[in-house]
Amino acid sequence: MFIEAQRCIVRLLREKILSPDESEKYLGQIESDVNTFVTRDVTVDLCVSRTYPAICTPRSSDLIHLRSALWFRSLDKTADCFVTNDTAQKKAAVELGLQVI
Repeated sequence: MFIEAQRCIVRLLREKILSPDESEKYLGQIESDVNTFVTRDVTVDLCVSRTYPAICTPRSSDLIHLRSALWFRSLDKTADCFVTNDTAQKKAAVELGLQVI
């Protein structure tokens, strides 16, 4: 999650959509917000799980996010929303029974 946010900021900087000052501000914000998120490590059990959407075949990184979301939902039944802007990832999340926002 954090690496994806950083990568997006660097891409926007390189495409000159963000200024160097803006990118530095946003990268600093990510670093200062790290402890406000609950995360889980990418572990062997997450990687060898046979949980797949019925139809879609997600990219590996998307599958890690999806399986992690399912893991969080199994711990806390209120953690049932999945946030994505990616069409393929959204489709896979819906197939897995996640509410997508």
